[in-house]
Amino acid sequence: MESSHRILALTGADRTLLHCAAWTVAVALAHREGGLIWGCVVCVPALILCLAHRPGPWVWALPALFAAAPADNAVLWPEPGPVLVEGQVLAPVRVDPLRASCSFRLQRQTQVFACVVVDAPPDFQVLPGDTVRGPARLPRQVERRRAGMPPRVRMTHDALAIDPGSPSLVRQTTAARLAAQRTLLALVPGEAGILLTHLALGQGPALPEDVVGAHRATGLSHLLAVSGAHLTMVGWLLGMGYVLLRRRSPLGSKWFRRGCAIVLLFYGALTGMEPPVFRAVVASLVLLVGTSQGRRVSVAAVLAVPAILTAILSPADLFGASFNLSYAAVFGLAISGATSGTGWSRWVRGPIVASLWATLCTTPLTLIYFGRVAPWTILATPVLSPLVAILLGLSLVAAGTASSIPLLSDALAWPLTWLAHSYIGAVRLAADLPLTPVFAQSLPSPAVLWVAAVLGLLALVCLGNRRGVAALCLCLSVPHFLPPLRPPDPSLHLLAVGHGQAALLTTADGSRVLVDCGSLANPRRAARTVAEANLPLRSLDWLVLTHGDSDHTGGVEPLLDLVRIHNAILPIELHLSDTARALGSQGCEIQFLRPGQSRRPHPDVRVSRPAVDGATRNDQSAW
Repeated sequence: MESSHRILALTGADRTLLHCAAWTVAVALAHREGGLIWGCVVCVPALILCLAHRPGPWVWALPALFAAAPADNAVLWPEPGPVLVEGQVLAPVRVDPLRASCSFRLQRQTQVFACVVVDAPPDFQVLPGDTVRGPARLPRQVERRRAGMPPRVRMTHDALAIDPGSPSLVRQTTAARLAAQRTLLALVPGEAGILLTHLALGQGPALPEDVVGAHRATGLSHLLAVSGAHLTMVGWLLGMGYVLLRRRSPLGSKWFRRGCAIVLLFYGALTGMEPPVFRAVVASLVLLVGTSQGRRVSVAAVLAVPAILTAILSPADLFGASFNLSYAAVFGLAISGATSGTGWSRWVRGPIVASLWATLCTTPLTLIYFGRVAPWTILATPVLSPLVAILLGLSLVAAGTASSIPLLSDALAWPLTWLAHSYIGAVRLAADLPLTPVFAQSLPSPAVLWVAAVLGLLALVCLGNRRGVAALCLCLSVPHFLPPLRPPDPSLHLLAVGHGQAALLTTADGSRVLVDCGSLANPRRAARTVAEANLPLRSLDWLVLTHGDSDHTGGVEPLLDLVRIHNAILPIELHLSDTARALGSQGCEIQFLRPGQSRRPHPDVRVSRPAVDGATRNDQSAW
């Protein structure tokens, strides 16, 4: 790695592998987005290369062409009401003992149902491969039907007949995960135990909304859900344990390499082998196999091989948020040069520099996907990652020894509880810092982003080093903080949010005023609908809540994760509510309105509340 002249030093084999990965991904994307003809157009040059030279990695473009073909399985939707369902349970199976629910998918031939058992007792359990049949109720689900998603049905456990399936790896790992979840929740009660299930197993009961929101605001969501970072932590813990025991490099031992590969494969299967975990498992195996053969494993190989396998095995995941962000972060880590040095430079300065470059390289994508950046993640990630690694290791040990060494498992309960609460407190503290997060002002048009990309690429070509990468990232990020070239036209949109209310007003000068944001059945739906209707802007000038019913206010807190709200007018009854607290924590200026009072937040808008003695909240709603 030579950061002064070249970003990464690549050998001929590295270039061939990267070209193969780029071509394979391009073929899969062309087929998925444009159809078979476009996939073939992109695939033919790769096949010509295979014929012109000896067959090599280019040939992987051919299976990617066929793998990207969309499945032609029409989703059947019965009429809403009572239905009889029967099928085989598919992974994953999720159990929430706090809500007494269990969710899974049932498949019979091509028909799939998303099932939710609403009154599941603590000992209720289904596993992948089981056959389940029984009555269920299918509610009306307009959004899922439009999106082509399988219908979701609600079931009761005592009306189900369950036939156990045959033994399989997926079945055994699911049983092990559910047992580990029960152990962690029993050892560490409350939100600390729920946090541990998410950190160690990738899923569990629903976390409190403020904990999830604090992770989003601080840019630490990658630490909350199991991803490639957690798999790396498991490998790092194994390596540190080997060094402490044997006092030598772990990668030099074939027994460590084999044992590490087995543990990483099992942990990946335990957490459901989600796409980020799958890519990390493949990258780890490439590193271990290459080291066993005495070869220097390059960053190109670690990035290219998982991309090729993703294009062949799961092309639907290509260029999603997870795929793009993980590759941008790994590229930033690779060019940071943080692994060099010793002492302070390696263990303190190095992680901060690595986090800085990972954040910089992911910022353009974060702004596109989420409309905000979290600068404090540069410090929070290296500070809290060791704590997450310790929690991860202790959680796995406690869950693994619960049946064989119960005394050890019980002894770990107190440190796990204390460390988990310390972690939650640190994340909440970071969420209260200024600039947490920084919201984009708008979503630039594709033309503006293309111009910014060309300017950034020119800087990258001219500089050819890390400064060029930084210039490219800044060029792609700056347009998000500029106002739109053309202000939106005046309009009033009544948004479809189900049983609720949300209306978005655009005034003559381009100001945005949102009246209410709530949906009785799905508050997040209201938040997403408002955020999408507000594009290309990423902020609201005013929020007016007419009264405090949840179908008018329930979507406000989820909305704060998507847009910035500068000012708000709330009924005085909400002055001590969670809604007011959440708005205030974001820096929103709040005005409270009493019955009989009026406010004029904008020359074109007046908000008034009637004063009626003995009236209900609806009667005293703001107009």
